[in-house]
Amino acid sequence: MKTSTYLLIAIVCFAVSCSKQKPVGKNDTAVTADTSGTSYNNHGSIYDMDMPFTDQNGKPVGWTSLKGKVRIMAMFFSHCPAACPIITEDIKKAEALLPEAARDSIGITMISFDSKRDTSARLMEFYRAHNLNPRWELLHGASDDVRMIANLLNVDYKEWPSGDFTHQNLIFVVDCSGRIALRREGLGKDPHELSEKVLALLYTSNSCCAPTPARVADGLSAAR
Repeated sequence: MKTSTYLLIAIVCFAVSCSKQKPVGKNDTAVTADTSGTSYNNHGSIYDMDMPFTDQNGKPVGWTSLKGKVRIMAMFFSHCPAACPIITEDIKKAEALLPEAARDSIGITMISFDSKRDTSARLMEFYRAHNLNPRWELLHGASDDVRMIANLLNVDYKEWPSGDFTHQNLIFVVDCSGRIALRREGLGKDPHELSEKVLALLYTSNSCCAPTPARVADGLSAAR
């Protein structure tokens, strides 16, 4: 009797959980990062492949041109009602924790999932609405290139007929050569994890930014 009762409860719970999932229609696009290919799991450079993008100023940006700076990165879309604004604010909080010299040495890059609606003009609206600064690059590109970036960063996302997206909430810290040093999932977490990883990359002796001893001392002091 108990066994039958437990089995019935399990079946009901499974049915309820499945009923909450949004059905996938013929016009939906689901992208699951291919971890067998070029992805975060291989610990290679995300700049091994080049793709054309455009920033919020309408300026062309080649993907490989991002190499050479420590960068904070995330994927987003400007019409996102909740998660993406929080991701943006999380990055801003980490940026604010950095000493001025460190802030001036890094780049912040956000790549849009939304190839259809996120034009340069729309990204500039997002840029201004969130009071961003010139070290921030908001990039849009062709859907195939966006999909490639999602694979490189190992970010899963899905496009719905409405044009909106569901996606993982991830922030990355990437070193100068394009290797992912930190992959953080979640919203509203302690920004020190991001800022301390940036400082560690900027102010260690093996950094590709070739810091001077003074910069090392300043950076380590700021990290404390």
